Amino acid sequence: MAINQRTTISRQDLGSRALVDEFLRTPPQDVGCDLTMDALHSYAEMTAAGENPEELFAGLAVHLQSCLACAGDHEALLRAVREFGGDELL
Repeated sequence: MAINQRTTISRQDLGSRALVDEFLRTPPQDVGCDLTMDALHSYAEMTAAGENPEELFAGLAVHLQSCLACAGDHEALLRAVREFGGDELL
């Protein structure tokens, strides 16, 4: 392709680039969505109990800082644990 040749970028390409950029900015400690979901109930119960789950689940804590979807799930689960108690939810 010549340097002065114009290229067009579709919205789909821009969306793909945004996903790649987001992935490349992900901290290496981030455990990802699947592992977060596996331990989120324990993390929320510890948070509700006033404990510090970041010590035990450091990678999960990093993930919650970078993933809005999982952070929202954590907030919803934390509200449920505080309102109904942890044992009744499991």
